[in-house]
Amino acid sequence: MIKYVRQEAIDRQKWDACISNSANGLIYAYSWYLDSICEEWHALVENDYEAVMPLPTRRKLFIQYAFQPFFAQQLGIFSPNPVHTDRTNNFLSAIPRNYSYIEINLNSHNHPEKKNIVYQNNKNYILRLYHSYEVLKEKFSTNTKRNIEDAITNNLKIVDKIDPIDIINLFRNDRGKTIKRLKTENYKTLHDLMNLLIEKEKAITLGVYNEENELLAAAFFVAHNNRYIFLFSGNSDEGREKKAMFLLVNHFISQHSDIHAKLDFEGSNNPGIARFYKSFGAIKVHYKSFFSNRMIFPLNMLFTIYRKLR
Repeated sequence: MIKYVRQEAIDRQKWDACISNSANGLIYAYSWYLDSICEEWHALVENDYEAVMPLPTRRKLFIQYAFQPFFAQQLGIFSPNPVHTDRTNNFLSAIPRNYSYIEINLNSHNHPEKKNIVYQNNKNYILRLYHSYEVLKEKFSTNTKRNIEDAITNNLKIVDKIDPIDIINLFRNDRGKTIKRLKTENYKTLHDLMNLLIEKEKAITLGVYNEENELLAAAFFVAHNNRYIFLFSGNSDEGREKKAMFLLVNHFISQHSDIHAKLDFEGSNNPGIARFYKSFGAIKVHYKSFFSNRMIFPLNMLFTIYRKLR
């Protein structure tokens, strides 16, 4: 039986044990991670936490809706047992009717086939680090190999333990200027999350400096359960010119090669970013988003317009 459980009634120990024991378990789904990125989240729980599905929740215009929070690429259904299509469909059907609008990413192990729901296929890129660096490098594209060599000639320096705020500021002063969806409160959430992950010893930070000791590029990796997630990064004009991010990712791969682990690039549907990830030999993996608008006309149209404008 699948039941709806409010946030305050969730057994955190059983919840986190379910995520830990799940073959498709992801760090995004741990209770403490969800607490960090969502002000409010409730859940669907099968029997005695045999399978779980978080429901990040918001209310706008008197409407309660489920949404995909920033800094968690995939959520969906998690279980130590296979999450087959029927099981996925049952969970989606169990989302309470008081959720008038639903917009959530499932994970790559969830394969729903349910009518009256709109799905979108998303791209993720995964690099298996099982081989030696020499073997992994053979899969790099010719252009990436050339960019790494160019970066080396620029006398750049790689440094670890970069302050999270420096990574965030690097992004905000560059690509962040064009991403209007990210507000000041979102960056604060990210900063708090980064510090929490560092405190839990689940983070790796790297930065690339020029000869004047200026930070050109930086990245924040989440380390958990043989999976390294490329959670966030920042670059600069000089960093792009000097191929600093190519050098950074190459360094990370060289330092974590020949181990039973994966580098999860976290996307992307953006062709340019996807091309960058793929150029390191990463393999494309799909996961689905699903959307359901249960509101009556004309509220459904008005809320859809509101979400697009937001």
